[in-house]
Amino acid sequence: MGDTARKRKGSQVEVRYQCIDSVGLQLIRIVANGKPVKELRPTDDKVLKGSYKMKFKIGHSYIRVECLARDGRRAYSNPIYIREA
Repeated sequence: MGDTARKRKGSQVEVRYQCIDSVGLQLIRIVANGKPVKELRPTDDKVLKGSYKMKFKIGHSYIRVECLARDGRRAYSNPIYIREA
């Protein structure tokens, strides 16, 4: 489950995301290695696109995106595993 991306040692990873809900979005969360690293709280947005850059420590890491709608529905991306090239 999930894909693997390779990066050079010391380089940043950029995650691009797009969350859409017809009722409206409440929270966008970027999670790395099981911990939230960024949270966005849109105001009256039904569509939110963006990107986030970060560095990972040496070893095995992953990142994923969570989208929460105002009516309680949730969507999760598959994890993307980050490995050094």
